[in-house]
Amino acid sequence: CVALPTLARLINHNNEEVVIEACWALACLADGDSVQIGMVLRARVCRRLVELLTHPSQAVVTPALRAVGNIVTGNDIQTQT
Repeated sequence: CVALPTLARLINHNNEEVVIEACWALACLADGDSVQIGMVLRARVCRRLVELLTHPSQAVVTPALRAVGNIVTGNDIQTQT
């Protein structure tokens, strides 16, 4: 997915609304089969998504949590890395 490198940058953006929308996009991309989850994992966004779980704004935490939740539904290999 060509959008993933851009989304990986946007979850580090200074604008909270941009971060929120990027997290929702990642959550949607990870809400699929193991191929889609694998693409999200290869974008190396997991560490930042976990960091965002401690964000002071619930509006950021919610989509970050959804994205992480969707990622952990991957296959055994994906959830062990």
